Amino acid sequence: MRLALIPLLLGLSGCVTYPDITQSRSPCRMDPGGWCAFVREAAVESYPYALASTNAYSDDSDIYVDLGRSLERIARLEIDPRDRRKGFDYELFEQYELIDQSGTRGELKARILAFRG
Repeated sequence: MRLALIPLLLGLSGCVTYPDITQSRSPCRMDPGGWCAFVREAAVESYPYALASTNAYSDDSDIYVDLGRSLERIARLEIDPRDRRKGFDYELFEQYELIDQSGTRGELKARILAFRG
């Protein structure tokens, strides 16, 4: 009898209810894309940092060449080959404010050091 209960208990453990992570019941569901304005603003604000980080984890042949108008890659010092073999690498970027929708650059906003390893 106990042996018959084991498959039943194992089968029930696979029944899991996950929380609703969609925006279907969000107060912002009628906003563009169904996302609240603060979520969209956070995505726009964090995108340059995510792009810089992705480039730090990519090889030279893998990098995102189109960084957009707000980021510009800065020349950097070469890494010692022993450290490179251990997985260390980095990229430097300058981030500029965009003045208008056409992508006209404004003042330097930040310098980003993105590294891995």
